[in-house]
Amino acid sequence: MGLIRNREQRLQAAGEIHRFHRDVAEALSRIQEKEAALPEDLGRDLNSVLALIRRHEGFENDLVALEAQLQVLVEDASRLQVHYPGNNAVHIDQQQQIVVAHWEELKERSAHRRDQLQASCDLQRFLTQVLNYIFHQLYLTIYVLLFLTGEIC
Repeated sequence: MGLIRNREQRLQAAGEIHRFHRDVAEALSRIQEKEAALPEDLGRDLNSVLALIRRHEGFENDLVALEAQLQVLVEDASRLQVHYPGNNAVHIDQQQQIVVAHWEELKERSAHRRDQLQASCDLQRFLTQVLNYIFHQLYLTIYVLLFLTGEIC
């Protein structure tokens, strides 16, 4: 009877560890998908930059949902390490560290992209103001020339 119970416990442990490895593979896959979805384009005018900022905000909202799933995975890893010490715990810890490292890298890239988009937005707003100023000055110059030549009273 003790052998059967021992075998059942080992099968249960193997099943839990297998599910954890599957969840790790899925998490890494989702992180890689998100990394691949980060574009390099910073926009070519104010409207396109603003659209890219809105799209990036949606991307960051997706990351919040992914972070919640990764938190569950980290909690599972901690629980499994306690229940299955030894080599299993070491391997689980390594897998957890790999997922966390990839996650931190993705968050850094996302924050860097947000900063780049904000800088691009600031530049486009400045360029728009400069163009508006130039057109205003050009309009005034033409008006003064027309007035001086007598074409406008």
